[in-house]
Amino acid sequence: MCPEVTSFTEVSTNVEKGKINKIEGDIPPDLYIPEESDLLVIGDDQNALTHGFHKYPAKYIPEFPRWAIKKYSNEGDTVLDPFAGSGTTNIEAMLLNRDSLAIDIDPLALLLIRVKSTPIKPDLISTKHKDLLNRIDDSDLPSKKLLPNFKNRDHWFEIDISKKLALIKRCIEKESNKDIKNLFLVSFSSIIRKVSNADQGSHKPCVRKGRDRNIPDPIETFKNSLEENVKKSIQFYKEVKSNTSTVKIVKKDARNINISNESVDLAVTSPPYINALDYPRTHKLEYYWLGYYNDSLVDLKKEFVGTEKVYADQYKNLHKTGIDGLDTLIEKIYETDKKRAYIVYKYYKDMEDNLQETYRTLKNKGRYIIFIGSNQIRGFEIQNFKYIKSLSQRIGFRIDNYFKSRVINHYIPFDRVEKIDKDYVLVLQK
Repeated sequence: MCPEVTSFTEVSTNVEKGKINKIEGDIPPDLYIPEESDLLVIGDDQNALTHGFHKYPAKYIPEFPRWAIKKYSNEGDTVLDPFAGSGTTNIEAMLLNRDSLAIDIDPLALLLIRVKSTPIKPDLISTKHKDLLNRIDDSDLPSKKLLPNFKNRDHWFEIDISKKLALIKRCIEKESNKDIKNLFLVSFSSIIRKVSNADQGSHKPCVRKGRDRNIPDPIETFKNSLEENVKKSIQFYKEVKSNTSTVKIVKKDARNINISNESVDLAVTSPPYINALDYPRTHKLEYYWLGYYNDSLVDLKKEFVGTEKVYADQYKNLHKTGIDGLDTLIEKIYETDKKRAYIVYKYYKDMEDNLQETYRTLKNKGRYIIFIGSNQIRGFEIQNFKYIKSLSQRIGFRIDNYFKSRVINHYIPFDRVEKIDKDYVLVLQK
């Protein structure tokens, strides 16, 4: 039987345990949320301002980091996101006049964060926008021999499509202002999947045999995307122009955060989960056209937390975490799939490293807010929030609160066993 749904009508309304408590829009920072309660937040701002520049899989809605930042920090504080992804936490921190640090290893994520968090004067954007459109309209399509050469290019893109994409990219490269150029590149990247031969219903690029696609014109698609992003960028500038906050991008690993001890007031993140999303594969067409890679992505994949890229000599023996319930599950998985058992173990080892690093960087009494879901691995449910709670306590964190958050806006447009329908919100205190 499904729990009853309760709608919020006033800020003073209490969250009731045993029900799914529905909140439309912002979560009031002074709202009392008891442990183990259940929220359904209907977000309005996933595409607002620069949040809407580019699709990015499994990103959380802005209302959650906004709530955490308002509730657990003050203006002028520093907020850390060690798994920054597309920068949702960092944009919200900037809008709320907090400095923030963004850590990620995905090159596309780093570009998105930089562009989303860089305010550009409206007059400059408008002028440069017109200049780019004129360059595109006045340019001829390149010949096939001048197209970028990357793995399976003609499988993923029709030749005429590639020529038009190459024309757009060449015109963007002529822009001398770095901030403007990056804005154009993000708009360019945002259309790559749309004009490819890839099935639009899968987050991982794949070409379905026997399924014809009506591929839109790349130049018109780019112009439309750029026009929308220009409008959003101008709106963002107006929102933050009087703020003093900054976003610092630290191109580091979440397991090895290159910042000083006790330099962060608050950490907020939505980390990857086990065996669920292969970010490099998801973004490979964008990587190719942006010039980040032109062949194998294996080395990059191995750097991600939750990766499936492991070697046989790593999983030939059983590995344990020291957490009883989790180790029991790992042992059961090991009986039928040694590789998956090791992937689960490695995920928690990596998350423990992140928890230790975040604990080190937080000031005394600082909090680490984690939004995380569960997994199904070989028929076993892995309740990540439960075991991360245990890891965090082993490191020295105190559990300040935890509750469920129903997920309705994740960009995972397909059905699979590992798909998450709810997250847990962990509030850890140093």
